[in-house]
Amino acid sequence: VHYMAGKIARGEFFDTLDGLGFVRARVLGPLLLQLHGAQPNGVRRVEARAPAHLDALRATVAEHDAASCEHALRATVALYRELRERSATPALVRRSAAEVASLAYLDRVNSC
Repeated sequence: VHYMAGKIARGEFFDTLDGLGFVRARVLGPLLLQLHGAQPNGVRRVEARAPAHLDALRATVAEHDAASCEHALRATVALYRELRERSATPALVRRSAAEVASLAYLDRVNSC
């Protein structure tokens, strides 16, 4: 979040788009697929396996501008938080202080 917030603030939208795509393919997609009993393989077949989450996942796709990138980053955070809690095991360690700090940074350097 911190990395992409800085990229948005500096107008580095292509790098932000790549970062959002990376999180979608390596974190959100696999969590969604696993939640729905499918092999956690990127975003492959996510449309068929997790149709209830498609609007939330679509919201993580941005256009090449600051407001769209910020909106997509916030949607990414929201979806991750939901999936993290739904997939949590007792061994999950939440880094709450880091989460609060990175979102505060996003609030400071960007605003829709």
